[in-house]
Amino acid sequence: MIVLLDEVPYDQITISMICKKAGISRMTFYHYFCTKNDIMNNYIYEIFASFQHHISYPITMEIIRDYDHILQAIVFFDQYASFVLTLRKSGQYCLLLDNVNHYFEEVVAPSYSGPLYDLYFYSGALLNAFVMWEESGKKETPEELAVIMCRLMKST
Repeated sequence: MIVLLDEVPYDQITISMICKKAGISRMTFYHYFCTKNDIMNNYIYEIFASFQHHISYPITMEIIRDYDHILQAIVFFDQYASFVLTLRKSGQYCLLLDNVNHYFEEVVAPSYSGPLYDLYFYSGALLNAFVMWEESGKKETPEELAVIMCRLMKST
């Protein structure tokens, strides 16, 4: 699907095109997915699951603001920069944001007694700062970006 996004606008990608590119039948596709968004959501979920496994500690609201955690997240998600930027370029940024919000609700919210507004604020801030950093050519080092993000997280 990502390969197709480099060639065709998202809205013009069909299930048939996806199946042809993947070398599978439509029946196989529909056995696992209902829509092309399901593929993207599934892949994004796998990325977040991999991150959770990578860090191997529970994410809490306090951890979100921690320099080491922010740095680990930047370095980890940087390996998916091409995917993130392709989604952004293709007008599908909402898929990223929806999945980041869902991840925060699923992982952080159970241990957080504050309002969900806080989680949405932080998830959007982290995603937007990360994407801007990627789009601007990573002028700062991951460490410098982590310092900036940490400072902003702690000032709220």
